Amino acid sequence: MLAIATKSRTSSRLRARRRNPLVRVLVVAVVVFLPAVTYVSQRTEAASSGYAILRLRGQVAALQSDNARLLATVTALKSPERIEQIAVDEMGMVAPKPQQLWALRLAPVAVATREIPGASPWPRIVTWLGLGEAEARETD
Repeated sequence: MLAIATKSRTSSRLRARRRNPLVRVLVVAVVVFLPAVTYVSQRTEAASSGYAILRLRGQVAALQSDNARLLATVTALKSPERIEQIAVDEMGMVAPKPQQLWALRLAPVAVATREIPGASPWPRIVTWLGLGEAEARETD
């Protein structure tokens, strides 16, 4: 009796598998089509990224040429000859005469340096330890 019950269970399982071929078709479809769809989407993304890179490189080249043109314009506008021409023609300025120029002789300016208090503790520590500059003294 046990053998008959086992046989009937086995045959009912086989019938259940045979009755649902749709499950097999769905599993095969997922296993086959999911990687294919993933591959196509990755290739599409890579192509669109490549086109974006090409577009940005074109923009960089255009901006670099604009920058070079603007630097040339700045150089031309800063030229001393152009500034002198505008000063003379448009502003009515004239060059100074030799007797209008004076040269002044100035003494060199001594720059006093002072330590900023609290900037660094090392000078104070060195002085406190007596490791500062050596002093020369005369002996009696």
